[in-house]
Amino acid sequence: MVPDLTVLRHSTAGISLVISTLIYLGLGAWGGHYLDRRFGTEPLFLLVGLLLGMAGSLVSLYWQVSAFWRSATPKASQRGASSGQGSESAGENRKEPGTGDQAGGSVDK
Repeated sequence: MVPDLTVLRHSTAGISLVISTLIYLGLGAWGGHYLDRRFGTEPLFLLVGLLLGMAGSLVSLYWQVSAFWRSATPKASQRGASSGQGSESAGENRKEPGTGDQAGGSVDK
């Protein structure tokens, strides 16, 4: 019996999103706080760092979710083959080159 790995895949994606968000926000806050102490501009760089951390987190979120959805949705070739459709129904109206019309007997050259 093969275990269903869907739950594991979803949980690892969620943990990855949380960790990357914490890293981006933490680096932004740390870098902003460091620059504020260095230049004496108390909340300015902290806010800029947090905004950059949020932007980086959103970009990372977009890329991770889009990669997750690409891997979760079957490709068109897999959908047609797995459902038993596609090759037979699409090929009914297609003519093979050189076979011509059955009734008329014309041949494509």
